[in-house]
Amino acid sequence: TDDANMPQLRGQILRTLGSLEDKEIIDQANVYFDAFLKDNKALPAELRSIVLAIVAQQADEKRWQQIYELAQNAKSVVEQQQYYALLASRKNETLAKKTLLVAMDPKTPETLRSAILGGVAFNYPMIVFDFWMDHYDWLMSFIEPNVRFRFIPPMVSWSHALAMLGKHDAYAKKYVPVSWIQLDDKTTPTIQTNQHD
Repeated sequence: TDDANMPQLRGQILRTLGSLEDKEIIDQANVYFDAFLKDNKALPAELRSIVLAIVAQQADEKRWQQIYELAQNAKSVVEQQQYYALLASRKNETLAKKTLLVAMDPKTPETLRSAILGGVAFNYPMIVFDFWMDHYDWLMSFIEPNVRFRFIPPMVSWSHALAMLGKHDAYAKKYVPVSWIQLDDKTTPTIQTNQHD
């Protein structure tokens, strides 16, 4: 008897309660997820993305590993994208760093690596920024030239650490092409923001 908007509203409420760490919602999501691991038809289609998101956000090491195995064994590109994105969504520093290593794994599709980095960066911009600098040449080997310089500015905007400003300045001076820099005077380079929109 639901109208067309009710499933969407219900899903949003469940996602919100999950993000607020409502124990009953999280416990039920894990029950669904355990059933899903045994039989992927056990999880109703309308609840699938919601349940997976709740489980991933609250994942411990065991759950993270289960999602990783789902990503590795996914039968379609769409499923792969979903599971790798879920790995990157967990707000746990240890698992975030582990997910960054997944991005470097040769078995991880090259086309998904930048999305994994972006997912982790949303919660841990400083960690991903440092990872980016430590593996700069490797990252540049698979990221398209026309989008390479669009990854760093969002990380800066997501961070609340003042240290990020200095890191970004050093990065810009070292890596951003001169053609993208407008000199306000002879000594102070300023990134043209319209180039990064």
